[in-house]
Amino acid sequence: WGPSGTDQTFDGNGDGTPDSEQSNVASLHSADGDGYVTIAVTEGGAALEDVTAQPHPTDAGKWRWPWGFYAFRVTGVTGPALVEMFLHEGSTTQLPTDYVKHGPAGPGEDPIYYAFEYDESSGTGATFEGNKISLHFIDGQLGDQDWKENAVIVDPGGPAVEADAVDVEREGAQIDHV
Repeated sequence: WGPSGTDQTFDGNGDGTPDSEQSNVASLHSADGDGYVTIAVTEGGAALEDVTAQPHPTDAGKWRWPWGFYAFRVTGVTGPALVEMFLHEGSTTQLPTDYVKHGPAGPGEDPIYYAFEYDESSGTGATFEGNKISLHFIDGQLGDQDWKENAVIVDPGGPAVEADAVDVEREGAQIDHV
């Protein structure tokens, strides 16, 4: 329904179909209302479920979340999954430098905050292009909070900047004003 909450045709991922008609797309405000994002499963998953905006973490050390912190599940995962997050108009134009997750960084480990950095050898992590963050997941590997190969990716995380960071300019970067 878009940032105003009144646009039934809002298409936050730009695929030509309103988000409200797709089980693999969700658009929502951050918990504090300052950010607006679209989250879309574009490869390797059947549906996006349990999408929620979470309060900004207060115990995350060096990171802050000008665009919000989110939780979601990708179900029906059949291979590597690609989830794209589009940043829309909000109270900040600061582009994130990291996608920070909260969970175990290894099977059986205690939950921590960690940057989900792209790793070519594993094919997992976050990449950035303009106002789009691409999250590369493999079921049961780093980035999947439950660490189980069960056709479900569990993600609590969000686009972040280091607490003392200055604005970042990125080629092709423009925050969409919707």
